[in-house]
Amino acid sequence: MLKRAAQWIVEQEIRRSYLKEEERSLYIYAYELLLNQVINIILSVLIACLFRAPLTVLVFLVCYIPFRSFAGGYHANTNLGCTVVSAAMLCCVCLLMDMEAVWWLKTVYPAFFVLSGYMVFRYAPVQDKNKPLDDLERVRYKKMSRVMWGLETTAGMVCYCRKVEQGLVIAIGHLLLAVILVLGSMKNRKNV
Repeated sequence: MLKRAAQWIVEQEIRRSYLKEEERSLYIYAYELLLNQVINIILSVLIACLFRAPLTVLVFLVCYIPFRSFAGGYHANTNLGCTVVSAAMLCCVCLLMDMEAVWWLKTVYPAFFVLSGYMVFRYAPVQDKNKPLDDLERVRYKKMSRVMWGLETTAGMVCYCRKVEQGLVIAIGHLLLAVILVLGSMKNRKNV
């Protein structure tokens, strides 16, 4: 569906001479990515409104997206799959933060940082067939994922010490990323 929409947009832009025919496939790919990002942003805003949790959604996305960009991990096979998994993760985070029974998580979440740190140092970056990494990128992404982990863990621990509940949001994001790193690594081993 996104590909058809992207193709239609590019077709219109080529007819109006805004784009060149010889670069059609590049523009289709770019518009497909753009449309997917717009859909994900709209879904995130809707989830934030539905759960009345704009700060939770914002903190999660601000911490999770750049960290995931460098650490890598499991990727869904389609844009729709990616969108569904992302929305489900965001809903789970909002539900967890909204539950009264979450008090015990607030006491143990520093362990999430330890676990995620182990996974990041062991596995990251985990490449995917859609995003292969050369040797130079692998070194840079490994370093950046470790730096991101360190910075976000520090922020999460400051929140923990000050009893700011958004530290738990960061910790849940790290735990989810740890799971995604393991799943991506398993998927890569299976495909070899």
